[in-house]
Amino acid sequence: MEIIKNIREKNPLVHCITNTVTINDCANALLAIGARPVMAEHPDEAAEITAAADALLINTGTIYPSKIEAMKRSAKAAKEKGIPFVLDCVGAMSSSVRKLLISELIKINIPTIIKGNAAEIEAVTGGDAHASGVDSTEETDYKGAITAAKKLGTVIMVTGERDFITDGEYSAIISNGTSMLSKVTGTGCMLGCITAAAAAANEPLTAAKHMAAVMGICGERADTGCGTGTFRINLIDELSLITDEIISDSIKEN
Repeated sequence: MEIIKNIREKNPLVHCITNTVTINDCANALLAIGARPVMAEHPDEAAEITAAADALLINTGTIYPSKIEAMKRSAKAAKEKGIPFVLDCVGAMSSSVRKLLISELIKINIPTIIKGNAAEIEAVTGGDAHASGVDSTEETDYKGAITAAKKLGTVIMVTGERDFITDGEYSAIISNGTSMLSKVTGTGCMLGCITAAAAAANEPLTAAKHMAAVMGICGERADTGCGTGTFRINLIDELSLITDEIISDSIKEN
């Protein structure tokens, strides 16, 4: 297994149209893992930036009209170039606007990997999950994720206390992690970005499964008993120090 080695050797350029609340941490996570971030949201340049990139990450955490247009143009450009496209369906169950946007993006370009928590994935795959914000602790019906992955020909990544990853044929559950990951804004967004980097250098299912493990393992190693601010800094440090050997020794896969 050479997941991290492949990323650092390729040093992929990842175009991220992501959550404005977490954009700085996303950029630093990509740099730490061995990738190069670019964040371009102007509709008139988004497609051009995507065409020059090695992967595209779209996160629906914060949306507005011009950003939505940039997302659509970038999704189309990623399809035309044939680069990996990771769709992080943040808040899919929170509003009809987000749900429609996600549906339209999938029609434009079926994502290589679709990521979300239980409620988000249920909303995207036709479930009836509801939540008052972008986070949810609801359990999901993994059968729905498996069916959707098979139907769309994509990898679906259901994040939570345990992460479930499937391509419709093969499924894995990753149990690495710490409760501290849910106490710092942006860890989920960071996971989406590093997954896009991994997909630029590895097979999609392998990328999704191992990046779920990487975030969990780095969270465990960063959790030194200090406060959330220190944990946040430690997490970036651990992402910069992670190796394939550490993953092999620490991954908790069912």
